[in-house]
Amino acid sequence: GLNSPLPAPDDGPRLATISALYAKSAVHNARNQWTTGVSFTQTEIDVSLKGLRRIM
Repeated sequence: GLNSPLPAPDDGPRLATISALYAKSAVHNARNQWTTGVSFTQTEIDVSLKGLRRIM
C-alpha cells in the first residue's frame, strides 16, 4: 500500500519470488476455475500474498 516502506536494495530476490508466486497463483486460479468451476477472488489472492510477504 501507499504507507508500506520502500523495499531495501537486498529485497530484489524476495520481490522477484513474490512476483513469481503471484504469477503462479494467477495461472493456478485460471486452471482451477476451468477444471472445477471454483475460483479464488482477487482479494483472496491479495490476502495470501500479504501472508507470504509477512513470512518472507
